[in-house]
Amino acid sequence: MRVPTFSRMLWPGAIGGLALACALAPTESAVTAPPAIASVRLFDRGGDITDHIALGAGRTLRIEVRLYAADGDRILPADGDVVVRLTFDPPSYATATDVPDAPLLKDVTPTAAPGIEGGIYVTCEQVKLMVTIRRGPFESLIHPSS
Repeated sequence: MRVPTFSRMLWPGAIGGLALACALAPTESAVTAPPAIASVRLFDRGGDITDHIALGAGRTLRIEVRLYAADGDRILPADGDVVVRLTFDPPSYATATDVPDAPLLKDVTPTAAPGIEGGIYVTCEQVKLMVTIRRGPFESLIHPSS
């Protein structure tokens, strides 16, 4: 059976239109993908302490990790989008614990003696992008408690 000429002309156009519509339709990952983290800054009660983190011997400091895209815009991840960890150099310099329900806040307690200098590293895992970055060391000094 032969297909009429008019139908043969419409068929390729319909397939091409369908393919174009599928190619142009936004995907969930394109719509909801967060920007990549380019830099981090550290804050204590709203003050930027990135250039020097002063830890008091025997005291816990709550540090807020702020995330920024390459264009300088701040990234405010949704729950579970970013996992943040703090590590130290030397490893015995301090400990960091998570703050419940606040993934960008960490409680840092020095474990080394006053006068010891160390480095703080921030590791951020962007779950949706499957990317992990590490920034630091951020200079730190343990001060005597007063």
